[in-house]
Amino acid sequence: MGNENETTEDFEARADACLGEGRRQEAIALYARAILASPERLRAKEQFMKLAGRAVVDAFDPLIGGAILGCLRSARLVDCQQMQKLWLSHVTAHPDFRRAFGLHHLRHFDPANQTFLRGLRDFRPLMTDCFLEGIKHIVPTVPLFEEFMTHLRRHLLLHPDLFEDRLTLATALAQYAFNTGYILDTTDEEADDLRNLGTDDEDLAVLACYRPLLDCGVPSTVLGGRTSLRELYLTQVEAPDRLARTRVLALTEVDDRSSPVRAMYEAFPYPAWTSLSVGEVARQWQQSRRSQEIEGHLGGRRIRILIAGCGTGVEALSYAAIFPQAEVLAIDLSRNSLAYAMGKAQELGIENVQFRQADILKLDGCGERFEYIVSSGVLHHLADPFQGWRTLRGLLAPEGLMKIALYSGLASRHVLKAQAVARALGYDDLKQFRKDGPALLDPETLHHLVSLGDYYNLSMYKDLLFHVQDHHFSIPQLAGMLEKLELEFAGFHVSPAVTEAYLKQHPDDPRQTDWQHWHDFEIGHPDTFRSMYMLWCRPAPERSPMGKPSSQG
Repeated sequence: MGNENETTEDFEARADACLGEGRRQEAIALYARAILASPERLRAKEQFMKLAGRAVVDAFDPLIGGAILGCLRSARLVDCQQMQKLWLSHVTAHPDFRRAFGLHHLRHFDPANQTFLRGLRDFRPLMTDCFLEGIKHIVPTVPLFEEFMTHLRRHLLLHPDLFEDRLTLATALAQYAFNTGYILDTTDEEADDLRNLGTDDEDLAVLACYRPLLDCGVPSTVLGGRTSLRELYLTQVEAPDRLARTRVLALTEVDDRSSPVRAMYEAFPYPAWTSLSVGEVARQWQQSRRSQEIEGHLGGRRIRILIAGCGTGVEALSYAAIFPQAEVLAIDLSRNSLAYAMGKAQELGIENVQFRQADILKLDGCGERFEYIVSSGVLHHLADPFQGWRTLRGLLAPEGLMKIALYSGLASRHVLKAQAVARALGYDDLKQFRKDGPALLDPETLHHLVSLGDYYNLSMYKDLLFHVQDHHFSIPQLAGMLEKLELEFAGFHVSPAVTEAYLKQHPDDPRQTDWQHWHDFEIGHPDTFRSMYMLWCRPAPERSPMGKPSSQG
């Protein structure tokens, strides 16, 4: 038992001690109390989310609910998406929620859900701070919850009399819809009824659940003066307008072969993200044994880092936070993605990164060398991935390090199957295919797709299944490309659990760099690289005429 005079520091110290002794649940409760004691402190929130964020609870707990709400109110500074399981299980465990909506009785993609959800009439249990703040910042990767939100939006539009505070609920739901890229299904009835909405605050908030407020037809000067729409105005009008006016400098021209990919990412910036915990990113890197083994020597040095294909900037900003003494150059084809990244850098106060529009295929004449080059999920979208990798190889300093991420054909087998179905049936409308997908895809393929975060955001779903150009690889192909590029394999970036399983199967490879062993391991564990092959490599040592490493250098 604690005493009522304990401070946040006391709670955190006791939580740290409990964690060190393996008393995880006690630590979670103490971090929760620290959050309630000092809502402005971030460390307790980061620790709470790291320990409890993936937990699923079966009972409502006011202490945990208060801690969740405290985290949500710091959503710009902490990544609330990582506690989606905790938040969703907690709000749905509330007795009032269970009684009103009964989601625990429903099944994913069951046609019977339609009748039940259409009959909902009491939405008062949703009017809690925890639910309302949660849907503004969290997109649960759960098909049933998405179906619930789709029907909730439908009721807000078609049955306004059901709601005592339609404006507040619509405002929160509009943020959820915006964060998904408006991927929710819309019926013909809804499309017709949208035309009848007026321009008062309540109707505009409902309209913003279907398309950005920026596109509502009301002048932004008018919207900016609406106090009750201020929150939506900032995210759906002011922020996009600011991005459109952001000046993005070009480092190179864009190769004609890259134009289709650039056009896609201008329309569908990738990845979709809103928050980054800078301190937590750095702590996770410091605690990663594998990262320390391979990247650790770069810490504290004034090195040059190239992020080749940075997208909307989350990886570039993460590395800038991990290596604050480094100079980071982040390039991408998409001006819109870069503008978003620049805004996030300013918001997070990260100053050691420059964003430039450039094409990897045009970088060979830039005359620079980098101690670290990172290119994640980019080269496999080039017309010739090997040519792009070879260009990056030419920019690597003699003692430099590279980290490359490419699609695994084996781990992507379900995605490839879904793509084949879409092509065979002539789908070019991604929202229509997503709507029809549950009936078209086999259960295993569908189950895999809905387990991916990319399934729940329109631009990320586009990248996943309807990309204009992608390639997939195998471990023997990776080995062949590294040999041609005169690069030495330094290891895969995998989870500690994968490392443990690999070393148990192959104790003769403590450095974890045997290609054949990894190939055998992937065959036996085909989902190992579902997030892509992420491999480190460095210039191969010079070899003597006898084929052995030279002793020079």
